[in-house]
Amino acid sequence: MTRAELENILSERFEGGCADHWGKLILDRELFDPVMDLAVQSARGIVPFRAAYALERAFLAAPERFEPYHGRFIHDYCTATHPSTWRHFGKIMALLLKRKKLTLSDEQLNRIAETAVLRLVDPSIAVGVRVWSLDILFYLKEKVDWIENEWPEIIGQLKIDPSPGMISRLRRFGWMGR
Repeated sequence: MTRAELENILSERFEGGCADHWGKLILDRELFDPVMDLAVQSARGIVPFRAAYALERAFLAAPERFEPYHGRFIHDYCTATHPSTWRHFGKIMALLLKRKKLTLSDEQLNRIAETAVLRLVDPSIAVGVRVWSLDILFYLKEKVDWIENEWPEIIGQLKIDPSPGMISRLRRFGWMGR
């Protein structure tokens, strides 16, 4: 399947079950690299978001099939510029960290943490991105020294006028009373 064909599929009218269908397509045709290319490089409107969403669905369906792409994904997570991809990339990153599926150098750990902090502290960024960034920092805080030092301030700032989504996430980890 060519990049253009994949881009056209992701551009079609969205209907229920599309994301799962796209995820299956990625798995069936081993389209991880092309879909990651579209998530970080496509300039076609909704395509980066849908590519990231499809990647998430493929990852959730078969995380072991995603293992050969971890290195590429780490780079893409840190360098993606399209805000609509950040939520899905953040969820994948948080789950990989939670499941302890990544072997990361100190440089990679710091780049991931820095990226997560930048996305977390900017109130103009969608809450879906911010909550996954919080999870990422939580899973990295014992591996990246400076996170532990900044943690009280980060949590304190997030408690100031939080959105319902942020309240939910803060409660999940016990950082905000009920």
